[in-house]
Parts: sequence; structure tokens; C-alpha cells
Amino acid sequence: MYDQIKDLSGKGVIPYTLCEMSHTLRFLRNKGAHVSEYEIDKEEVEAMKDFVTTLLEYVYVAPSKLAALKATIESKKKGRSPKPEGE
Repeated sequence: MYDQIKDLSGKGVIPYTLCEMSHTLRFLRNKGAHVSEYEIDKEEVEAMKDFVTTLLEYVYVAPSKLAALKATIESKKKGRSPKPEGE
């Protein structure tokens, strides 16, 4: 997983901060999945949820929102109404 995360960052799919967030998630996931003396506390669980949400938003949701917004802007520039979603 480390190499895949590093690859995403190297290709510019995710910025450095999201790369670091991903490595931190990976570390905590490994500690939670295997028997260890490290106990994940409530604050870490909340941070993990926030990180996952942020990563999913950045990689999957934001690009489609950006594309839709750009399409609306281009339609307005050309004097056309954008098509409602689903048409």
C-alpha cells in the first residue's frame, strides 16, 4: 500500500498532505488489524474517518463536481442553458 500511495502522489493525483494522511491511515489500520500494544483511541478514530472522507472527496467527488461546474460555465459563456443532470 505504501508504494501505491507514493505513486499517486508522484503522479500528482494526490498532493503531499493527502499522501501523508494516507500513510497515517495505513499505519493506524495496520495497528488496528494486528495484535499490538498500540491502542487506537477515539480521537484517532475520528481523525481516520475525517481523513478517509477527505481522500474520497478529493480523488472521486471533487473531480466530477469540477467537471460539472466547468460545463455550466462553458454553456453560459456560449449563451446556452446547461442541460439538467440526467438528460
